[in-house]
Amino acid sequence: MTTQPAPAGGGVTPEGQEATAAVRAAARAARTATAALTSASDGALDAALGAMARALDAAAPAVLAANEQDMRAAADEGLPTGVRDRLRLDEQRLAAEILRFLVTPSGGMQRYAARDLADLEYVG
Repeated sequence: MTTQPAPAGGGVTPEGQEATAAVRAAARAARTATAALTSASDGALDAALGAMARALDAAAPAVLAANEQDMRAAADEGLPTGVRDRLRLDEQRLAAEILRFLVTPSGGMQRYAARDLADLEYVG
């Protein structure tokens, strides 16, 4: 998370514009996927969630490295220690996040209702 000073006049930096465009594109893609999710079988949803967990696990070294960079930048910018601690990832926290999205406290697979995704506010 390297930040640049805001351009003269208080405008958005090119990096900020790029980030905004990426978030909007992701939101549009998620909204498009909602229709497919509403008709997907439990098996298909379980397979997709499992694939996402495996992809996140495979990307763990890059995710952890990026988080470390973000934590250094956050400290340099004076983000409070408590907030930084909540945002800091390590291998255990990342593994817990993977499980949190897949397993309910009772041990069953979590079902995400696509209709809940459809209710999210549209971005862009």
